[in-house]
Amino acid sequence: VQAKMRAFFPDHALVSEEGGLDSEVGSDGSGNIVFLDPIDGTENFIVGFPMWAVGISVFSDSKHQGSMIIAPDLNKTAYSSRFEPGFVDTDSQLIGLSSNRKRQELDSDDELEKRITGCSLLNLLFVAEGVFKSYENQVGANCWDILPGLQIALHAGVRDIVVDGIPYHGQMLPPTKKYTLRLARK
Repeated sequence: VQAKMRAFFPDHALVSEEGGLDSEVGSDGSGNIVFLDPIDGTENFIVGFPMWAVGISVFSDSKHQGSMIIAPDLNKTAYSSRFEPGFVDTDSQLIGLSSNRKRQELDSDDELEKRITGCSLLNLLFVAEGVFKSYENQVGANCWDILPGLQIALHAGVRDIVVDGIPYHGQMLPPTKKYTLRLARK
């Protein structure tokens, strides 16, 4: 993967779940980085459940250049630079939740419809498309699991995005920790 990535981005380091941190990436994560998640929703992929995706985000000089999510089994491809929402229903009451939630967190007296897809990238894309009203992950996700979806959501007009309790405006997230997040269509 690194050899192919370097053909397109020769001055960029690679950060991915499978490859870890490229030796060129500092602890602050600044610089030129390609964030790659080759299979988000690995368990879904293994058992043949179509809720999995590939995500990529490119940052140059710590500034976002472009992001993409590909969900082959759903025949979906989304780009941050030319996001064209297919189905937008701002009245959706579906709430996306992280698959690492505890059962007691899922049981509540509210009237909201909750969904767990098992794929962070798809949850984020579904908010961008208006399929989900909101999505949250209070346990934490790695930057490669969320950066492509966060960028696409921003480009789709989602403005209520909070990462680690702070409003998110498109900045690069260092690959040294997990991030909590919440985003919602208003």
